[in-house]
Amino acid sequence: MFTDSKLTRMLQWADFVAYAVFRRYEHSDSALLDRIIGKFAQSGGVLHGLVHLLANYQECYCPACVTRRSTTKIVTIGGVA
Repeated sequence: MFTDSKLTRMLQWADFVAYAVFRRYEHSDSALLDRIIGKFAQSGGVLHGLVHLLANYQECYCPACVTRRSTTKIVTIGGVA
C-alpha cells in the first residue's frame, strides 16, 4: 500500500522504525535503533516485535537474539549441562 506520509504521523513513525531496523541489520549501524529499542514490547526479559529470523540466537548479539538467549533455560541431564 502506498500513501502520502503527510497524511498521518503514524505512517512517518512506521517508516522511521523500519529504517532504524534496516540500518541495524543491513549496515551494522545501531544509532537509530538504540534510540527506540526501549519502546518495543518486552515480557519476561524477552524483546517482542523484533525477531532476527535468519540468525542462530546463541551466536548473534543483536537486541532480539540477546534477550532470547538470556532467558533460555539450561536443561541438565544427569547433572551435566
